[in-house]
Amino acid sequence: IFRNIKYTKKEEEEKKAGVQKKASTPTSTPVAMVPEVDDPYGGSTDEASDMEAETVGRIGRHGDSEEYDTEDEIERVKQKEDSDKRINDSSNDEEMKSKDVKSTSLLDLPNIFSTCYFFLYGNFSSSDERMLRRYITAYNGHIEDYMNDKVTHVITMESWDENFDEALCDNSSLMFIKPNWIFKCHSHRSIVPCQPYAIVPS
Repeated sequence: IFRNIKYTKKEEEEKKAGVQKKASTPTSTPVAMVPEVDDPYGGSTDEASDMEAETVGRIGRHGDSEEYDTEDEIERVKQKEDSDKRINDSSNDEEMKSKDVKSTSLLDLPNIFSTCYFFLYGNFSSSDERMLRRYITAYNGHIEDYMNDKVTHVITMESWDENFDEALCDNSSLMFIKPNWIFKCHSHRSIVPCQPYAIVPS
Protein backbone atom coordinates (compact mmCIF):
# COMPACT_ATOMS: atom_id res chain seq x y z
CA ILE A 1 0.00 0.00 0.00
CA PHE A 2 2.78 2.44 0.92
CA ARG A 3 4.57 1.58 -2.29
CA ASN A 4 1.47 2.30 -4.22
CA ILE A 5 1.02 5.56 -2.36
CA LYS A 6 4.66 6.49 -2.98
CA TYR A 7 4.32 5.53 -6.61
CA THR A 8 1.20 7.46 -6.79
CA LYS A 9 2.86 10.51 -5.21
CA LYS A 10 5.82 10.04 -7.46
CA GLU A 11 3.58 9.96 -10.47
CA GLU A 12 1.81 13.06 -9.28
CA GLU A 13 5.14 14.83 -8.76
CA GLU A 14 6.28 13.78 -12.22
CA LYS A 15 2.99 14.90 -13.69
CA LYS A 16 3.29 18.27 -11.93
CA ALA A 17 6.87 18.61 -13.07
CA GLY A 18 5.82 17.79 -16.61
CA VAL A 19 3.06 20.41 -16.48
CA GLN A 20 5.51 23.04 -15.19
CA LYS A 21 7.99 22.11 -17.91
CA LYS A 22 5.35 22.46 -20.53
CA ALA A 23 4.25 25.78 -19.06
CA SER A 24 7.79 27.12 -18.97
CA THR A 25 8.43 26.13 -22.59
CA PRO A 26 7.53 29.12 -24.79
CA THR A 27 4.91 28.45 -27.31
CA SER A 28 5.81 29.54 -30.79
CA THR A 29 3.37 32.04 -32.32
CA PRO A 30 2.39 31.20 -35.85
CA VAL A 31 3.46 33.88 -38.34
CA ALA A 32 1.01 34.88 -41.00
CA MET A 33 2.40 34.61 -44.48
CA VAL A 34 2.05 37.81 -46.48
CA PRO A 35 1.68 37.16 -50.15
CA GLU A 36 4.17 38.88 -52.34
CA VAL A 37 2.80 41.76 -54.42
CA ASP A 38 4.55 43.02 -57.46
CA ASP A 39 5.64 46.64 -56.87
CA PRO A 40 5.14 48.59 -60.13
CA TYR A 41 7.73 51.06 -58.96
CA GLY A 42 9.99 48.60 -57.28
CA GLY A 43 13.47 48.07 -58.43
CA SER A 44 14.24 50.36 -61.39
CA THR A 45 12.80 53.92 -61.51
CA ASP A 46 13.28 54.34 -65.23
CA GLU A 47 9.53 54.63 -65.85
CA ALA A 48 9.15 57.37 -63.21
CA SER A 49 12.12 59.21 -64.66
CA ASP A 50 10.61 59.00 -68.12
CA MET A 51 7.30 60.38 -66.85
CA GLU A 52 9.08 63.22 -65.02
CA ALA A 53 11.13 64.05 -68.11
CA GLU A 54 8.00 64.10 -70.24
CA THR A 55 6.28 66.44 -67.77
CA VAL A 56 9.28 68.75 -67.67
CA GLY A 57 9.41 68.66 -71.45
CA ARG A 58 5.77 69.67 -71.69
CA ILE A 59 6.32 72.51 -69.21
CA GLY A 60 9.40 73.63 -71.09
CA ARG A 61 7.60 73.57 -74.41
CA HIS A 62 4.67 75.49 -72.93
CA GLY A 63 7.01 78.07 -71.49
CA ASP A 64 8.74 78.47 -74.83
CA SER A 65 5.34 78.85 -76.54
CA GLU A 66 4.34 81.62 -74.18
CA GLU A 67 7.68 83.31 -74.73
CA TYR A 68 7.27 83.08 -78.49
CA ASP A 69 3.69 84.36 -78.23
CA THR A 70 4.91 87.32 -76.17
CA GLU A 71 7.65 88.09 -78.66
CA ASP A 72 5.18 87.87 -81.54
CA GLU A 73 2.78 90.20 -79.72
CA ILE A 74 5.59 92.71 -79.06
CA GLU A 75 6.59 92.54 -82.72
CA ARG A 76 2.97 93.15 -83.82
CA VAL A 77 2.71 96.13 -81.47
CA LYS A 78 5.96 97.56 -82.82
CA GLN A 79 4.77 97.12 -86.40
CA LYS A 80 1.47 98.83 -85.57
CA GLU A 81 3.29 101.72 -83.88
CA ASP A 82 5.59 102.10 -86.89
CA SER A 83 2.57 102.06 -89.21
CA ASP A 84 0.74 104.65 -87.11
CA LYS A 85 3.86 106.79 -87.02
CA ARG A 86 4.20 106.66 -90.80
CA ILE A 87 0.53 107.60 -91.17
CA ASN A 88 0.92 110.48 -88.72
CA ASP A 89 4.09 111.65 -90.46
CA SER A 90 2.30 111.51 -93.79
CA SER A 91 -0.66 113.43 -92.37
CA ASN A 92 1.68 116.01 -90.87
CA ASP A 93 3.48 116.37 -94.19
CA GLU A 94 0.19 116.90 -95.99
CA GLU A 95 -0.90 119.41 -93.35
CA MET A 96 2.38 121.28 -93.65
CA LYS A 97 2.07 121.30 -97.43
CA SER A 98 -1.47 122.62 -97.13
CA LYS A 99 -0.29 125.33 -94.76
CA ASP A 100 2.56 126.18 -97.11
CA VAL A 101 0.13 126.47 -100.01
CA LYS A 102 -2.16 128.70 -97.99
CA SER A 103 0.76 130.83 -96.81
CA THR A 104 2.07 131.10 -100.33
CA SER A 105 -1.39 132.03 -101.59
CA LEU A 106 -1.70 134.74 -98.96
CA LEU A 107 1.78 136.02 -99.72
CA ASP A 108 1.00 136.08 -103.43
CA LEU A 109 -2.12 138.25 -102.92
CA PRO A 110 -1.55 141.93 -103.74
CA ASN A 111 -2.05 144.53 -101.03
CA ILE A 112 -4.77 146.30 -102.97
CA PHE A 113 -6.61 147.52 -99.83
CA SER A 114 -3.55 148.58 -97.84
CA THR A 115 -4.61 152.25 -97.85
CA CYS A 116 -8.34 151.58 -97.36
CA TYR A 117 -10.25 151.68 -94.06
CA PHE A 118 -13.64 150.01 -94.18
CA PHE A 119 -16.73 150.29 -92.02
CA LEU A 120 -19.47 147.69 -92.50
CA TYR A 121 -22.80 149.46 -92.07
CA GLY A 122 -26.24 147.83 -91.84
CA ASN A 123 -27.29 144.23 -92.01
CA PHE A 124 -25.51 141.47 -93.95
CA SER A 125 -26.05 137.77 -94.22
CA SER A 126 -23.60 135.83 -92.11
CA SER A 127 -21.89 134.36 -95.18
CA ASP A 128 -21.55 137.75 -96.92
CA GLU A 129 -20.12 139.41 -93.83
CA ARG A 130 -17.67 136.55 -93.32
CA MET A 131 -16.47 136.77 -96.93
CA LEU A 132 -16.20 140.56 -96.82
CA ARG A 133 -14.05 140.46 -93.73
CA ARG A 134 -11.92 137.68 -95.19
CA TYR A 135 -11.26 139.46 -98.50
CA ILE A 136 -10.58 142.83 -96.92
CA THR A 137 -8.12 141.29 -94.49
CA ALA A 138 -6.50 139.08 -97.16
CA TYR A 139 -5.74 142.11 -99.31
CA ASN A 140 -4.27 143.95 -96.35
CA GLY A 141 -7.29 146.19 -95.77
CA HIS A 142 -8.40 147.57 -92.41
CA ILE A 143 -11.81 147.13 -90.79
CA GLU A 144 -13.05 149.63 -88.22
CA ASP A 145 -15.54 148.61 -85.59
CA TYR A 146 -17.18 152.03 -85.53
CA MET A 147 -17.34 155.13 -87.67
CA ASN A 148 -14.37 157.46 -87.33
CA ASP A 149 -12.22 159.88 -89.29
CA LYS A 150 -9.98 157.14 -90.69
CA VAL A 151 -12.80 155.39 -92.56
CA THR A 152 -12.46 155.77 -96.36
CA HIS A 153 -15.15 153.31 -97.51
CA VAL A 154 -18.53 152.50 -96.02
CA ILE A 155 -19.69 149.08 -97.25
CA THR A 156 -23.46 148.78 -97.05
CA MET A 157 -26.59 147.33 -98.61
CA GLU A 158 -28.67 150.30 -97.48
CA SER A 159 -30.05 153.04 -99.69
CA TRP A 160 -28.98 156.63 -99.22
CA ASP A 161 -30.24 158.22 -96.00
CA GLU A 162 -29.62 161.31 -93.88
CA ASN A 163 -26.93 159.51 -91.87
CA PHE A 164 -24.80 159.45 -95.00
CA ASP A 165 -25.20 163.22 -95.36
CA GLU A 166 -24.00 163.76 -91.82
CA ALA A 167 -21.00 161.46 -92.44
CA LEU A 168 -20.09 163.42 -95.60
CA CYS A 169 -20.14 166.65 -93.62
CA ASP A 170 -17.42 165.21 -91.38
CA ASN A 171 -15.45 163.57 -94.23
CA SER A 172 -16.12 164.78 -97.74
CA SER A 173 -13.93 162.09 -99.37
CA LEU A 174 -15.96 159.28 -97.79
CA MET A 175 -17.35 156.74 -100.24
CA PHE A 176 -20.45 154.56 -99.83
CA ILE A 177 -19.99 151.27 -101.71
CA LYS A 178 -22.03 148.11 -102.23
CA PRO A 179 -20.43 144.79 -101.17
CA ASN A 180 -20.17 143.58 -104.76
CA TRP A 181 -17.28 145.99 -105.27
CA ILE A 182 -15.17 144.02 -102.77
CA PHE A 183 -16.02 140.77 -104.52
CA LYS A 184 -15.17 142.29 -107.91
CA CYS A 185 -11.80 143.51 -106.67
CA HIS A 186 -11.10 140.02 -105.39
CA SER A 187 -11.94 138.51 -108.78
CA HIS A 188 -9.51 140.87 -110.52
CA ARG A 189 -6.91 140.89 -107.74
CA SER A 190 -6.84 144.65 -108.13
CA ILE A 191 -8.85 147.80 -107.46
CA VAL A 192 -11.65 148.19 -109.99
CA PRO A 193 -13.64 151.39 -110.60
CA CYS A 194 -16.12 151.89 -107.77
CA GLN A 195 -18.61 154.15 -109.65
CA PRO A 196 -20.85 151.24 -110.76
CA TYR A 197 -21.09 150.14 -107.13
CA ALA A 198 -21.34 153.53 -105.46
CA ILE A 199 -24.39 154.55 -103.46
CA VAL A 200 -25.42 158.13 -104.25
CA PRO A 201 -28.32 160.36 -103.21
CA SER A 202 -31.49 159.54 -105.12
